[in-house]
Amino acid sequence: MSGRKITGRKMIAGLGATGLAALLMVWLTGSADSVAKEAVFVPVGTRISVRLDHAISSESNLAGDTFSALLDRQLVLKGKPVAPVGSRFTGLLTEVVRTGEGEPAMMTMILRKLVVGEEEFTFSTHPLTFSAGAAVVEDRPETERNPETESRIFHSTDPVAFGPESRFTFSIAEAIDLPVYEK
Repeated sequence: MSGRKITGRKMIAGLGATGLAALLMVWLTGSADSVAKEAVFVPVGTRISVRLDHAISSESNLAGDTFSALLDRQLVLKGKPVAPVGSRFTGLLTEVVRTGEGEPAMMTMILRKLVVGEEEFTFSTHPLTFSAGAAVVEDRPETERNPETESRIFHSTDPVAFGPESRFTFSIAEAIDLPVYEK
């Protein structure tokens, strides 16, 4: 041991402002896990690519049902990773119309929550709406069509359905700050 003694004041002065803030957080909370992480601003319009974890359908799901999806591509902003591939999203079906309710089947969905590691973040995306298509009956002269059995446009009786691994791209509706992801 050298005869040199480092006092608490000198040690604290050597930490700098960032180190001092981290030390203060540890002292106040009793945990090094509470130290603030660097955050990255995620602007409105940022595109998020996900793939479904399980099937959803206008025949088997209702408005208000949730679904699970996984991040399909790493989310990197300003060169910094904020969510790795496979991060889990929870989505919400906001509107579901079944076939046979007087309209073609339809489904509207949004993303509501992102889970990265053990951290959860409330999310808001613009809705995606899918509708079973309408088809046009072959154009023929009025005299060749039977108006009692044919109409020019009819609605599909197919449901809106997506299987596991179906991919979607959502757009962020409200900006959010997310911490830089560290393994």
